[in-house]
Amino acid sequence: MRIVETENLTRIFGSGEAQVTALDGVSLHVDTGEFVAVMGPSGCGKSTLLHMIGGLDRPTDGVVKIEGNDLNSMDDDDLTDLRREHIGFIFQFFNLIPTLSALDNTALPLVLGGTKPADAQTKAEEWLKKLEVADRSTHRPDELSGGQRQRVAIARSLVTDPTLILADEPTGNLDSKATQEFATLLRDIVDRWERSILLVTHDPRISSFADRIIHMEDGQITEETDNNLKEG
Repeated sequence: MRIVETENLTRIFGSGEAQVTALDGVSLHVDTGEFVAVMGPSGCGKSTLLHMIGGLDRPTDGVVKIEGNDLNSMDDDDLTDLRREHIGFIFQFFNLIPTLSALDNTALPLVLGGTKPADAQTKAEEWLKKLEVADRSTHRPDELSGGQRQRVAIARSLVTDPTLILADEPTGNLDSKATQEFATLLRDIVDRWERSILLVTHDPRISSFADRIIHMEDGQITEETDNNLKEG
């Protein structure tokens, strides 16, 4: 099944002489249980692509479908519901709220969606256990190591049971060891918990864990590489 499908996706910012084409006719897909990395230099359009797929911005032209749902046909409330129910986000600096514990940070998407706090915390605790960081559940982000913060961020992205994880340069501030651990966790998300991942990165250390690598330049897809990792 196609979890993500884009057709001729185009995003233009500005007008006249200031016009910039960030995406120029991008068509791609992500299947169920697939890990796809999008690589390219800064300014190539990969983060804009992720924002379009996540419903955080509207395309100038083209189509984005999530599990067959055409995002162009949705109003803002529908998009909010789709993001909450189908998509988990992992950001470069994790975006954990500094005043909340690891448990409350993880539970937050459920609470914002209307789940009772006690039920949300129970579900959050389950994911912190799966990611082997439950013993730090009462600690705030500044009391966690970088590796622990990334595990909490992953738990938060999974707590609503999304089918798709979107990750935006999540290893940009990690050292080599932490990057390796993070990439291994992403593979676990796909292989153990059967989620799909679309990751944008410039780091070949993490893209090597993906099933496919899509290369972008100047807003267009220039090449696609199949890593064939699922055979191993």
